[in-house]
Amino acid sequence: MSATKGVLHPQPARRACPLCSSARERFPTWSDAPRGSGSHGYVTCPDCRLVFCDLWKDPVELEQLHRRQYAGELTPERLHRLDPERSRRRLFSAAFQRSSRRLLEELRAHVSSPEPRLLEVGCASGGFLRAAEDAGMRATGVEVSADAARHGREGEGLDIRIGVLEEQRFGENSFDIVVLYDLIEHVFDPVQLLRECARVLEGSGVLAIHTLNLDCWTARRAGSGFYMADTGGGHVCLFTTATLERCLAAAGFRVLSATTSGFRWVQQDRSRSKQALGWRRPFVRVFENLVHEATKPFGKGHFQMVVARREPS
Repeated sequence: MSATKGVLHPQPARRACPLCSSARERFPTWSDAPRGSGSHGYVTCPDCRLVFCDLWKDPVELEQLHRRQYAGELTPERLHRLDPERSRRRLFSAAFQRSSRRLLEELRAHVSSPEPRLLEVGCASGGFLRAAEDAGMRATGVEVSADAARHGREGEGLDIRIGVLEEQRFGENSFDIVVLYDLIEHVFDPVQLLRECARVLEGSGVLAIHTLNLDCWTARRAGSGFYMADTGGGHVCLFTTATLERCLAAAGFRVLSATTSGFRWVQQDRSRSKQALGWRRPFVRVFENLVHEATKPFGKGHFQMVVARREPS
């Protein structure tokens, strides 16, 4: 309870930890994060060590934010980070298609079907689905943003369903592969999502997750300025490899491989521009690339890719 001029006001209920359901007192992940900054509001669970945003208490409100991201209804400051047209160009670029094909080859090696059925949850406009279809897979996507889905459906002829995964009512054993690419950090209840992924996968199916890695040298260097700590962009949970593996285990998955990559010395996109860095920009990029290579054997890159297999029930 809080008191204002002698009147008692009830405090909002503390949200349970999305991983272990603990409601114990948690502590700020970054005690120096100023109110209103991207990293303000993140807390660390004292029991399982998951870092999550305690400001998002309503999953419907969070879903509405994600729908608006591709509808151009955000402020100019947010659109600088979440520009839908820039995202579409990136997803269908030659570089993204090449990296997608490499991942698809790795995933195909884990399944027996000659024509795997692939589902991408949070597929945006469908760049990864395009690569999967070109690789001979039967690809389906799910996307909350109607604007993003429309681009892939009408412009690329892709099978993209609008909404969240649970709304699609896919049957059990519907897919051989499920992919979550830069999605799980946006989800209000990641364990529930992973359990639904396990349900729609066939018995020996595999799941691939690409997300941020909080246990990285970029985050250690940046502190509360870590660019992936972004409450305004809807980043709810910030995973280390350890906490992501605990989420997977809770949903019935066994990790097959986990790799990390990436390093940023300069955090914000605008600060990385040619105008901001001037003559220093190529030296910063060379330095970041060198550290990026050094992160790999230590698992300290700021992105992680985890491949897991559904455990027999």
